[in-house]
Amino acid sequence: MNIKNKVKMLQITVFVSVDADGNEGIIGQLINDKWMPFVIGDDSDEKIKRLLSLAVRLKNQTGIPFKILKFTTREDITEKFYK
Repeated sequence: MNIKNKVKMLQITVFVSVDADGNEGIIGQLINDKWMPFVIGDDSDEKIKRLLSLAVRLKNQTGIPFKILKFTTREDITEKFYK
């Protein structure tokens, strides 16, 4: 199979909540009985803005602040856990 435009996850953007003690957790939303984490496989401004509106709504409902974090280090650890 020859794919012209291969897609690789080189970075992810993650929305995390921050509790009073500074602990962080990935924000998610229940959609059709499934949890959808607020994680984006790139830094598309459009995708971030869509999730931002949902994150702001959750912050306003819960009072829990959030951060938008970008991770850019990639390491394949598959063989460490699965051979």
